[in-house]
Amino acid sequence: MSFLHPYFLFGLAAIAIPIIIHLFDFRRTKKVYFSNTQLLHQVKESTRSFYNLKHLLILLARILFITFLVLAFAQPYLTPSGNEGLVSNKVGIYLDNSLSMSNTIGQDESGLDLAKSVAIEMIDLYPSSTDFIIQSSFDEKSAYMYMSKQEAKKYISELGFSSKFRELGNILDNFSHTHDELAPNEIVLISDFQKATLMRGKLLEDTSTHIIAVPVSFETYKNLVVDTIYISNPFELNKSKTNLVVRVRNVSDVEVSDVPIKIFMAERQLSVTSATVPANQYIDIDFNIGHDLQKQQEGRIILEDYPISFDNQLFFTLALAEKVNVVQILGDNASEYLSAIYGNELLFDHGTMPASNIDYRQLEEADLIILNQLTNLEQGLALRVLEYHKLGASVLVVPDESQTLASYQVLIPSLRKTNLTENEAPIQPPDFSRPFFVNVLEKKQSNITMPSAKAVWDWGGDRNALLKFVDGRPFMSEITTNLFVVASPLIEEYSGFQTNAIFVPVMYRIAANSRQNIPPLFHRLSEQEIDLSIKNIQPNEILKLVHRDIEFIPDQKIRGKKVLIVLPGAEMTPGHYTVSSDENSFITIALNIDANESDIKPLSEIELRAAFSDLNYTIISGADQNEIIKKISNEYKGIELWRYFLALALLFLLLEALMIRLL
Repeated sequence: MSFLHPYFLFGLAAIAIPIIIHLFDFRRTKKVYFSNTQLLHQVKESTRSFYNLKHLLILLARILFITFLVLAFAQPYLTPSGNEGLVSNKVGIYLDNSLSMSNTIGQDESGLDLAKSVAIEMIDLYPSSTDFIIQSSFDEKSAYMYMSKQEAKKYISELGFSSKFRELGNILDNFSHTHDELAPNEIVLISDFQKATLMRGKLLEDTSTHIIAVPVSFETYKNLVVDTIYISNPFELNKSKTNLVVRVRNVSDVEVSDVPIKIFMAERQLSVTSATVPANQYIDIDFNIGHDLQKQQEGRIILEDYPISFDNQLFFTLALAEKVNVVQILGDNASEYLSAIYGNELLFDHGTMPASNIDYRQLEEADLIILNQLTNLEQGLALRVLEYHKLGASVLVVPDESQTLASYQVLIPSLRKTNLTENEAPIQPPDFSRPFFVNVLEKKQSNITMPSAKAVWDWGGDRNALLKFVDGRPFMSEITTNLFVVASPLIEEYSGFQTNAIFVPVMYRIAANSRQNIPPLFHRLSEQEIDLSIKNIQPNEILKLVHRDIEFIPDQKIRGKKVLIVLPGAEMTPGHYTVSSDENSFITIALNIDANESDIKPLSEIELRAAFSDLNYTIISGADQNEIIKKISNEYKGIELWRYFLALALLFLLLEALMIRLL
């Protein structure tokens, strides 16, 4: 037999009180005058033995009453055979407070409510001398220290939902890195054991620590989520209307029908529709919306799906329609067709400079750098262009008919000259299924008329060339990301490409791909680093993220034309965040929860046992708090005896009262 509160056993010292009362008769004697003492002597002799027996029985009843009352307060229990019970003096508790735990168990109880109640009940099952260390879904390093029972219960009762999640392997590893370097010898895991988040990755073998897993089960796992949002043609320039595609995913095993879906810009509702999504599939919904080209727009998609509602919104931003900065470096025989295309002031900031007089400051600001038929590309210029390309600028290389090949090989090492005596060769129609050519032409024509060209150089076989001659040789390729090269000068003697109908759309697509000022529509809170295009930021300016009345100061690094910010480790909520400094407000970004959090499917008990196969574990599951605690008590605490001892204490108290009155 063991005791949950053994310090109450000191109360057994109170047994001395009735014994002292019995040994010393503290009753006052009362004189009674009687005529015949002989009669009193006979009465005394006849009642002495009965009087002693009565007092002994009353004394025994009092002793047993005190004994059983003290034992009841000490809460005795019988530990099951072969089980030592919950006796660890160092215990770790992981309480899952990720957003998936907002799913409901009953009408008004969430998974987190149940988990907190179970955790507090379990803490009470341990001896009073036990120390606890608590972890949650938010990786709070300052919490990795032991606390008393009362401190642990207070910490748990104050936990709210977290937009972050962690893998179980990381959680178990952190339990061994406490502030006092004393790892717990027992760990309690209370979670929904979500496949997509907590249970990613294999757990390392460890049988030295006993793990008690308490799965939280929900009534339903039906969930619809706004998975992503994108623009169907993000490279279309100068558009006042945007075709926004919203992807709605059903992550459950049942079909969800007629769910309302709304789109808002700021607080204005632009459109509403309804959707039916088959089980474990997604659908794409098109919204053709107009937006203000002069300022950044904040938007959100809302669907009405219950009871799981934490992922019913997705925040996004639509960026400003800024011009593409195009800089041409002109050779002596530069093609005029490129200047005609990029001279559209509504779409481009277009600048030119001769190869003999380079303005590197202007070149550094360019989104697209064009080397337009330079006879000789000096090595210093080639290296600077290569550096700008690494920092994000696009580069288009157009050869001259009599170029110095070695200077260009700094950019494209595989270049080699061709036999200039060869005749022009026709160019194949492009593959419109490739991402580069999607929506390049309004109408795709299988019999499109293509030009001919005469190559002055080639760069070997390129199966991924954007345009090819009919014999398979590349005419235009993307050598590396956003480094484009064509095989012929863009003059009539060598090519008809520059006068063909496909020329303008292809050049526009190269320019559109080079736009470095198009931020993503949204980011995820799980991203550690975010690249931002911010103009005119000073090296000593400190950026901050502002959401309503809350400010976060992230780490930041300036890399070329981009600013890298590291999202702070603090708890952040989904929404729109303004990136600003003390002096300026730059842009707004949208942050959303990780998409994996919406896939709330848990591991089954069989899958959970397989995941814990290399651990020393026990799984305890139940439909509600009472069932879980009862199973834990039966498993570890054994049979509780305090009710029986309390009943015995009351019984002996009653016997004492009856003996005093009736005997």
